[in-house]
Amino acid sequence: MRKSSRKHSTAFSAAMTNTSRASHNPAQENTNGNELSPTLIIAIDYGTKTLPIMYRFRTFDSSGNLIASPPRPVAFLEGTNSPQQVAWLDQGKGEFLWGYDLERAVNDPNVPVRRGDVIDLFKLALYKDHATSEISKRVQSQLMAVNKSMDDLLTCHLKAMVECAKAKIKDYSLRLVNVTEEVFDRMETNVFISVPQMWKPPANRRIVEATRKAGIKHVELVYEPQCAAAFYTEGIQNESPPGLPAGSLIHVNDIGNGTGDFVTYKVVADSSEGAEIQLQLVGTATGALCGSEFVNQEFLKAFKSYVARAKAKDFSALCESFNLKEIEAERAISQGPEGFEQHKIAYQAGWRDGYVTLTENLDHVPYQRQARNVRMRLKSEVMEACFEGVFQEIWRKVDNQLQIKTNESRLFLFAGGMGKSAYFLSQARQRYENRAKKISLSTATISSDYELAVPKGALLRYKNISTRDVPSTNVFGIARNEQYDAIRHPDVLERPGKRKTGMVVRNKLDRVEENPSGQQPPEVWVQECVIATEEGELQRDHLSFQVYWTESPNIQDSSPIFQTASRDTLSDGIEKWGDEVLFKLPDLHSLGYKKVETENGTFFYYVYYCLAVEIDGANVKVVLKLAKPKNDWFNAQGRFVPDPQAASERSQDYTLVQSSHNPFARENDF
Repeated sequence: MRKSSRKHSTAFSAAMTNTSRASHNPAQENTNGNELSPTLIIAIDYGTKTLPIMYRFRTFDSSGNLIASPPRPVAFLEGTNSPQQVAWLDQGKGEFLWGYDLERAVNDPNVPVRRGDVIDLFKLALYKDHATSEISKRVQSQLMAVNKSMDDLLTCHLKAMVECAKAKIKDYSLRLVNVTEEVFDRMETNVFISVPQMWKPPANRRIVEATRKAGIKHVELVYEPQCAAAFYTEGIQNESPPGLPAGSLIHVNDIGNGTGDFVTYKVVADSSEGAEIQLQLVGTATGALCGSEFVNQEFLKAFKSYVARAKAKDFSALCESFNLKEIEAERAISQGPEGFEQHKIAYQAGWRDGYVTLTENLDHVPYQRQARNVRMRLKSEVMEACFEGVFQEIWRKVDNQLQIKTNESRLFLFAGGMGKSAYFLSQARQRYENRAKKISLSTATISSDYELAVPKGALLRYKNISTRDVPSTNVFGIARNEQYDAIRHPDVLERPGKRKTGMVVRNKLDRVEENPSGQQPPEVWVQECVIATEEGELQRDHLSFQVYWTESPNIQDSSPIFQTASRDTLSDGIEKWGDEVLFKLPDLHSLGYKKVETENGTFFYYVYYCLAVEIDGANVKVVLKLAKPKNDWFNAQGRFVPDPQAASERSQDYTLVQSSHNPFARENDF
């Protein structure tokens, strides 16, 4: 039984408060109330093919002075970048393996796991625009084979990563910061997880939900290009003369193995005299699936065409005759010792033809013989054809950023896994060097630890980069019931001889529109009837809300959320933003809420609440404000007037990537 204090509506609505913490750094705060408690901060670059992790400590000396240790990488035996791959043993019932442990298991004949059981490139399946690709279908098929879901994978993986990182830090690093094992075991852990700026909110919500299921208490999502920019500006902090005067533009082109993020920042405080560089996001950040892996995918197409042409059989038949699963063959062609990856990195002008070889698997052949193989020659025209389509998408995105005007310097920063390609670096320099006063074509030119740019940037200065005032297409909304209106509800058909005046139309999107930057959106308060027993116990002890998300410009306020009255199919362009958000109600009787009895003997409490979505950079949380009881919530004109000083705020955090612009303002119609 829900009644809004708005006339002719049984709706509830959401407003969003945009909070800015440009100088805030979670590494300098403590969330358990003890200002001098030591904290471990872990930053994870959750990449498509690799997984670098860094950490730093926040401790205090005997006088209470803050000691922040320098960022250090979590070192695995084989290197700093763990491979992004996972698998379960025993058809999903056994041990979960990942990274280098999985790599060793695949090469161990005593461990029952084959290369075809390994799930990799799964991050690409989280991209909305890539959800129906061959890679995504393959990932989903592998998960179904072990009776697991993508959420299971993310939860197991994130839990294992953080536990592994903490174990390695405990084993090798405590002596560097003078922390005992006892203190370390009690230490609060804050975790940064990097995400592409082009990701959609539902994908980021899945990451955050997975961290919660994994028991990771304090998590913050950070933008990959923002961290890359922070890493770079840290490197030029004390340049003399200043390398980036105020007004300069930094075009960050973070092109990894899966995605490319294309973002422009303006320098608002320069680096002269060692001053702290301040950056502000300008223009429109864009992204595309144009990472290094898509060059490999183009080669796989070329190899399959070669097999059909030279061997007169399709690729599936070749794999079967070679005793290989298709996924095993594709990995060998792409990433194996005689695969395409090494040639892709090395290719440049003056190229001498190379070869990619697929070799037969003889593991189950009962007699000894020489393995057959298929060998494809890599001429320059083949290599360039693999790069061409991916490069075109990259140049188009970079060129769009050049529309932003400035009278100062332009810096082109090309970061990410694509920078390993010598051909890419030469083509980028040739295309953009004359358009910039300064150019850095790879973070490798800044520091020897360029592969750690994102996690290191997260631990350094990314909070000195403001994203306020950036337009966003993302909109959140909540369902409401409305009185029928022919103009607002064209989807509800008129029937001859049947009046619709006064009819309630259900499940319409309550979309809250953009609010001018820097203004607090007006609050919309809604009445709720909470059924109770005669003794005052609540029939249900919580309020629940299903939040919806859309980025479609065609979806307006009062648009239908579902295609049919059965609520089994969402309208095109609308998605659920996770499961229902639950808020546990306080003891209403003890707080002084008045219990009301109806004529039929039912008891209930009237409560008024205001639901809001607060955005802070890359993170979002849903907040519920519950008005405390008072004798009269209405003024002389019958308008609801909650006492701002008498509102108890109860919130539950849900974090996702989202521009910090406010898409949610609404006129207060009370």
